[in-house]
Amino acid sequence: MSYHHILVAVDLTKDSHKILERAVAIAERNDKAKISIMHTLEPLGFAYGGDIPMDLTSIQDQLDEHAKNV
Repeated sequence: MSYHHILVAVDLTKDSHKILERAVAIAERNDKAKISIMHTLEPLGFAYGGDIPMDLTSIQDQLDEHAKNV
């Protein structure tokens, strides 16, 4: 079985490079398969719940900006 497109999900930790290196090695063995990298952010409104009202807009904006710059 050969791969044409490899989707790599990363969590942006310092160890993310290990999975990227593995994906590159697999792509090289599969006629230079295309690699796509994905990272998702869960909206904070869903991550935190409970009875304590919080405005998480500024924190969400900071997380979004960080993800764009990484």
